[in-house]
This record gives sequence, C-alpha cells and structure tokens, in this order.
Amino acid sequence: MLSFQHLDIQVTGPRAAVFRDAIVELLEMELGSALTPQVKAGFQAILNYSAGAMIYVRREYSDRIQLLRTSWLAAAWLSMY
Repeated sequence: MLSFQHLDIQVTGPRAAVFRDAIVELLEMELGSALTPQVKAGFQAILNYSAGAMIYVRREYSDRIQLLRTSWLAAAWLSMY
C-alpha cells in the first residue's frame, strides 16, 4: 500500500539511501546509546526493504496504474455526454 501511495515520487536507490541515512542519524541523535547496533541494523534493513518494494512496484505496476487512470478518466468524460 505504501508503495502505491508513493508512485508519484521518483524513488531511486541513491535517494532511498539518503532518506535511510537521515532517519538513522535522527534516531542516533534522539536515542543516543539506547540505539544498539542491532536496532540500527534492523531499521536500516526495514528502510532498505521498503525502498526496494517501492522501486519494484513503480517498475512493475506504474504503466498498469496509468492505463487504469486514463481509462477511468475517459469513461467519466464519456458518461457526462
């Protein structure tokens, strides 16, 4: 669901890495020593997985979603006349 909500954003590997690093840096600042290496690695893994899913969904489903959007717009336009 999150991937489909972000179809309008160009999620790429480098952009995802910048986002991941910013989130992890924020966690380090806020939690300090409470952020163990295992927790840090876990957050990085979750963010990497999420970004990969967003990239996959965009690559595999973007054309289909666009086709559905244009079809629905055409159907709505035709129904007005």
